[in-house]
Amino acid sequence: MTQYPHDEFDDVPEDGPRQGAHRGLRPTVRVGARELAAIVLAGVLTLGVGVFAFLNAPADAGTTPAATTPTATTPTATTPRPSPPAASPATP
Repeated sequence: MTQYPHDEFDDVPEDGPRQGAHRGLRPTVRVGARELAAIVLAGVLTLGVGVFAFLNAPADAGTTPAATTPTATTPTATTPRPSPPAASPATP
């Protein structure tokens, strides 16, 4: 194993308050009563708006209106039909 020269980082007390060179104590996440109440209130309001919209939606909201359906006068893209064969001349 390679021996490195002694430097300032080697003189750390064994029972010092430091946890590591780059990491400190992990703070605990605390949500106060106001923050928790705001989160719950936002969820309840969102659920209430959804229920209100569901109950007050018109009964035919899922169907298309009759005005937008194509009619017979509206040209449509169809395949052309073959013309009937020509009538043969009558024989006397």
